Amino acid sequence: MAIITTVGCTRQYPIIPVPVETKVEEKGKMLLSNKTTVFYNETLVNAALFFQDYCSKKYHISFEIVMAENTEKKSGQIRLLHDSTFKKDQYQLEISAGGIDIRGSESGVFYGIQSLIQLLPADTKPRQKKLSVPLIKISDEPRFAYRGLMLDVSRHMFPVDFLKKCIDLAAYHKINFFHLHLTDDQGWRVEIKKYPNLNRIGSWRNGTMMGQYPGTGNDSIRHGGFYTADEIKDLVAYARHRYITIVPEIEMPGHSVAALASYPHLGCTGGPYQVKETWGISDDVYCAGNDSVFVFLEDVLDEVFEMFPSGYIHIGGDECPKERWKNCPKCQARIRSENMKDENELQGYFVSRIESYINLKGKIMIGWNEILDGELAPGSGIMS
Repeated sequence: MAIITTVGCTRQYPIIPVPVETKVEEKGKMLLSNKTTVFYNETLVNAALFFQDYCSKKYHISFEIVMAENTEKKSGQIRLLHDSTFKKDQYQLEISAGGIDIRGSESGVFYGIQSLIQLLPADTKPRQKKLSVPLIKISDEPRFAYRGLMLDVSRHMFPVDFLKKCIDLAAYHKINFFHLHLTDDQGWRVEIKKYPNLNRIGSWRNGTMMGQYPGTGNDSIRHGGFYTADEIKDLVAYARHRYITIVPEIEMPGHSVAALASYPHLGCTGGPYQVKETWGISDDVYCAGNDSVFVFLEDVLDEVFEMFPSGYIHIGGDECPKERWKNCPKCQARIRSENMKDENELQGYFVSRIESYINLKGKIMIGWNEILDGELAPGSGIMS
């Protein structure tokens, strides 16, 4: 029996992420074909269906899947085995001349499937009838509980099919959180039924800066769009079947021009505002002294919570200039009434007030590191 080192595993068997332990017990290959059957425990139907669908689409090989609790190991067959003694996301993949066993927690078996897929031939041949995999034993569990990928759809709108491709790639690499940056100065990308102007106005801009800031001009092409509540719910379900949680980001108090263009009374000056066509940071932010801003944001969050069952909600909290607040009578009145020293404490007040509402709804707030300036509740997430 030979133990493959991390480097050896990477070179010979490119499993990503590199497993905790990989052993090669004997030389040779195992062949999978249309005669291969996948046996699975009742709780593992999702993993079995995923593997069947993947191999059918990529290799045009259709495996029969059969639910069976107690099956003996058979040559050329695959067994998916749920084992409650395994930790969350932990699995063991064993490929031998006697068949393939993937044993682990529910999510762990799914990750074992991803490792098996990574061992399959990368190239596909026309009318390919058999697939070969090495005889190997892998024991693995994640090093990090949160393994995330972020996609910014606010600056550039991507179709739902593209988001699903990203989710598939995340699952392939055993990533379990998909962070969607849904709102910013350059666009509002999620349907909010109570505030239709967010989508009628805030989801569209009249052009886009070309190149890096300050840019080389504007393409003058109208750009935008948004995801409907039904599209979001479909996407959330798609991700859930791949053991991925979608974390929505609704930016505040800065990076909010798309919302201000939709509802100008939410800003300190009252506008007019226009969805930004350039990158960078805008001085125009939500008015921290206006109670209607918090009513608006709580209404928005309520609809977001309905679409995204994630236990986390990201509020951004970064890059919020204070110039408008310094010259805003409402913001200055808020500073005095709350006995704050300055506008930096006002941002802490804003974030803490939103966090209290998020916690009230049973959710945990995440923000960029600037939210550390405020009084945060225990358990808040920081992306630094």
